[in-house]
Amino acid sequence: MRIKKFVPFAMLGLVLCSTVQAGMVVVYPSAANHRHSLITGEIRSTLTPDPVFNAGDFFLLNSVSDAVKTELAGGDVAFPGWTFDYASQWKGVTGTLTIDRYTAEKPYPAFAGAALEARYQRASGDPSRLRWIQFVQTIPPFAFDPDETFDALTGASVGNGALPACVGAFIDPCGNDGTDGGPFYWNSGEIANETSGTNAFGAFDLHFSDVPRVPVSNTYPRNGLSFQLYLVEWDGARNVNFLDGIRWGFIGVPEPPGLLVALLGLALATLWRKPRGLTAAGA
Repeated sequence: MRIKKFVPFAMLGLVLCSTVQAGMVVVYPSAANHRHSLITGEIRSTLTPDPVFNAGDFFLLNSVSDAVKTELAGGDVAFPGWTFDYASQWKGVTGTLTIDRYTAEKPYPAFAGAALEARYQRASGDPSRLRWIQFVQTIPPFAFDPDETFDALTGASVGNGALPACVGAFIDPCGNDGTDGGPFYWNSGEIANETSGTNAFGAFDLHFSDVPRVPVSNTYPRNGLSFQLYLVEWDGARNVNFLDGIRWGFIGVPEPPGLLVALLGLALATLWRKPRGLTAAGA
């Protein structure tokens, strides 16, 4: 999730897992670059979905969701004059999307979060001008203000900036900081560093990275974000073809203090213990 001023505020193994569909190939991260869940203090962050931890988790997108279509047609940010083709070239790519890192994160004491870093490498015949479009849904739906400030220790809001809030669902970044007026994750001033390059994991034709976080507090006792990340073709004007995509995200919940966990365990053990003197037949 592209953040402007949002501030503080069981298939693990060394073998790479890959999934093949009609479109692109997705390669999942190794154990060294994957963390399903992380607890620090009294808050736990957990990846959802997580195809590395749970092989049955839905990760690859079969089509463009109605929520994305609705948002692009007239959501929090308008894209006048733009056309979006959702079907004719869907799964029209056969390159490889390597998920280099997918980890649950705890960036601050009262925050939950995650990190995703990925690289797309074209196959022969793939379009030359590729971009990312990312759609975000808050869990549960709440007004997300991109320049709201939060207390890092309590998660309480301590101030809002001038940007309008995005409610429930939005195209990332909220408020659209792009200089091209489009819905793309990387704007025209950033895209040169995210195409045709190399990072610590290897070469890429198109790079993606995101480290989203949300506060978890009495106001937001169960808080998270769900993402739909789409690989699209842009013609350089105002026409976009959707090609393929994945879903990822995380949820943050408070964890009971250690003593409370121990007491709950003792209570449950007492409740489920069979009373003395009773047999299976006489129970």
